[in-house]
Amino acid sequence: MKKNFLLFCCLLSTLLLNCSDSNTTQPVNTADISVTNLKPLNSQVEGVYEAWVSVETSLDHDDEAYRSLGRFNISPNGSLIDTSGNPFSLKISRISNINLTEDALITIEPPGDNDTLPGNIKFLGGAKNVQGNSIVFNMAMNYSEILGNIALQFSTASAEYLLASPSTGDSNQFNRGIWFSKTTSGPTVPGLTLPTIPDTLDWTYQGWVIDSTNTSWLYNIGRFNASLEVDDYQQCQFNPPAQTWPVPGNDWIQPNCPGGGLPDITNLNSGIYRLLITLEPRFEQGSALLKPFYIQLFYGNLLPGTYGTVLSLPNVSAGTMPSAVIRLSVSN
Repeated sequence: MKKNFLLFCCLLSTLLLNCSDSNTTQPVNTADISVTNLKPLNSQVEGVYEAWVSVETSLDHDDEAYRSLGRFNISPNGSLIDTSGNPFSLKISRISNINLTEDALITIEPPGDNDTLPGNIKFLGGAKNVQGNSIVFNMAMNYSEILGNIALQFSTASAEYLLASPSTGDSNQFNRGIWFSKTTSGPTVPGLTLPTIPDTLDWTYQGWVIDSTNTSWLYNIGRFNASLEVDDYQQCQFNPPAQTWPVPGNDWIQPNCPGGGLPDITNLNSGIYRLLITLEPRFEQGSALLKPFYIQLFYGNLLPGTYGTVLSLPNVSAGTMPSAVIRLSVSN
C-alpha cells in the first residue's frame, strides 16, 4: 500500500511538472511609438513616414544596418495609421534581438520609393538608452544623423527684414520687394541669425509670402542654407538687376510673375500679407516644392514700414519642432 502511494505521488509530481513546463510563457519583444508635432503628409505628394532601427552587424553602420519597423502616417485626429489607414503598430518581429540595436530613425519616404533602405529625407533620430528591460530611443532633429547642434540653435535665432527692391535701384518701388537685411546700403548686414546648414544634410531653409485674403496664394522667396547668401529664386526681379544683395530676398517687379494664377504683388505695405520661414526637406519632389513644409521657424504678419525700416519676425520654432520616442521591451 505504501509502495503504491509513493508511486502515485511520483506520477502526480511528473504530471504537474509537465503541465507547468508546457504552460511556461516565453519572453517576447514588444514595441511602441509616440510622436509630438508630426503632421499628416499627403502620401501622393510628400510621401509617408517610416521608422527604422539599426542592428549591429559585421558591416559598417551604414544604411544597410537599418531594419524597417513599418511605414505610417498621421490621421487628421493625430493618431498613427498605416498606409491603408488602419491603426499603426511597429513591426518588431523584424528585430530578432533588441539588445543588438544601436539607434533609430524616422524618415520621409517620397512617393514611388519602395526599397528597403532609409531614404534621403532623414527626419528624426536618436541613440539607444537602456532603461531596465527596455531600450528607449528619444528621437529629435538634433541627432547627429539629422541636423546635430544646428537644430539646437533654432530657438535662439532671430529674423529681421525690410522692404526694398534693390534689383531696380529705385527706392520708390521699395514696397515690391522683401529682403532679410538690416540695411539698404552695402555691405549688407544679414537680418537672419540662422545657423548655416551644410548642403550635405537633408534640410534647407525657405522663405514665403502668404496672401491672407487667400492662403493658397503662396509666393516663394527662395531656398537658402545660410543667412548671408543669395537664395535660389530671383525670377521676378528687374532684369538686368541694378543690384543683387547677398542675403535671402526677392523683388516682384516683372509682370505676371510668378504667374500660375497668382495675382501680382504690387504693394507689400498693404497689410494683407504674412511672412514665413520654414525648414524644408532638401530632396522634396514635384508639387511638394510648391507649398511650405510644416516645420515653421519664423511666422507673422508682414508689418507695413517705410523704406529702410527694419522689422522683426517672431520666432515660432519651439511650437513646431517634432520629436518621437520608440520603446522596445522584453515582456513575459
